[in-house]
Amino acid sequence: MAVMTPGCNVDRRLEWLMLWSRTAAKETSMLQAVLVLLVSVLTPSLAHAEKRVALVIGNSAYQSTPALTNPRNDAVDMAGALKKRGFQVIEGFDLDKAAFDRKVRDFAGALSGAKVGLFFYAGHGLQVGGQNYLVPVDSKLSTAAALDWEMLRLDLVQRTMERETKTNVMFLDACRDNPLARNLARAMGTRSAEIGQGLAPVESGVGTLISFSTQPGNVALDGGGRNSPFAGALAKYVSTSNESLSDILIRVRKDVMKETQNKQVPWEHSALTGRFYFSAGVRPAAFSGVTARGLFDAKRAKGLKAFAEKYELPLPDFEIEVPGANVPVDLRRFIGIWVAERDAPHDRRANMLIATRVYKDGKLDGYWLYGPPIPTSRFQYPASL
Repeated sequence: MAVMTPGCNVDRRLEWLMLWSRTAAKETSMLQAVLVLLVSVLTPSLAHAEKRVALVIGNSAYQSTPALTNPRNDAVDMAGALKKRGFQVIEGFDLDKAAFDRKVRDFAGALSGAKVGLFFYAGHGLQVGGQNYLVPVDSKLSTAAALDWEMLRLDLVQRTMERETKTNVMFLDACRDNPLARNLARAMGTRSAEIGQGLAPVESGVGTLISFSTQPGNVALDGGGRNSPFAGALAKYVSTSNESLSDILIRVRKDVMKETQNKQVPWEHSALTGRFYFSAGVRPAAFSGVTARGLFDAKRAKGLKAFAEKYELPLPDFEIEVPGANVPVDLRRFIGIWVAERDAPHDRRANMLIATRVYKDGKLDGYWLYGPPIPTSRFQYPASL
């Protein structure tokens, strides 16, 4: 094994790994199975261990303005995509103000104990005085007071989510040209200048990403088919892609710009503190060398757990994201195996073996990581293991 990591106790690490390998060699498939278990456990989303809750709203049947074609379909398709990904989904279609309020309260209750909260809204929305409002189907906006009684403030939903969960994602396809805004403008008189086009920019709290169907102050377009350009692309990639959310949003942006001839550019504000994945139980392509079928069942899982505990092989529940353009895309998601701590008493950071590929004969390719398991770590070097 040729390992290149400065300042690390290589002999100690190799001794540890060799002990593990010798023990596992008694049953050839054991080493493979342990690693398969690690891959299974250390997936990006850990959806089976995490509670993920979504509120999905689509308002089409407005009572005081022409109905919208896409929002209900958009919400139906998005709800289906999220259910496929293991989300608990609270759905609402063509909601009046009272029903909208109830759904938000139900959502708030369901978020208790959740790791991830998600909100998707398709329908009319508007900004007044820098505040964004979502429009229930029974809104008339014939008086200035309607802002308080007929509308739902977006920041109320955001505060509810950020109070309950550490990771939150909001999708807003609510920047349509809104005839109700003209009613409100007449009612507000000289204050009508406070009514802006589209939605206003929103600052996300730590751990929150807010995605808009178009850039602030712009108007999004409805699609000529079943879905709006934004929601159609989003539901497609949420349902099928195993990429991170940031990568999905890039794909969505490109699709929307192409469909609208660059008239609409989806935009987001993110303060997420880590990569977010919709996919659950996905094995990265880099592990394709392992034949996982038949290795992982309830009986074997129990044995693997006992094996790991006996030989002190911890199973960390996080993901390492390797920075830098020089790292191949298919090697950017890894499993990690803690090996040993440094001997220096003033620096008790741990070393980690990151296996990027496991072969059928039990050999590994991967990296050593020295230092804390954070994406910005500078101490990551290729190794031939």
